[in-house]
Amino acid sequence: MLTCPFFETGTRTFRRNPIRPDRQPLPAQSVTYAWCEHPKHSPIDKEDATDRFINGAFVLKCEGDPERCQLTPEEYSDM
Repeated sequence: MLTCPFFETGTRTFRRNPIRPDRQPLPAQSVTYAWCEHPKHSPIDKEDATDRFINGAFVLKCEGDPERCQLTPEEYSDM
């Protein structure tokens, strides 16, 4: 399987506070987010992905597969 050279992922970990002081802390939650590093036509760049990573996960439908890229072939090759 080919991997798109523009597809990148990152992970962000959140520590969650207990609801009341007498409870044990909740385990940390890790979330993986993805962005596109295409120089001109990125559907979501790294800044947007890290600021709104939950929505960003739904923006890139390709998951790194060039066959499922949201960009047109003209946009993909336009650097």
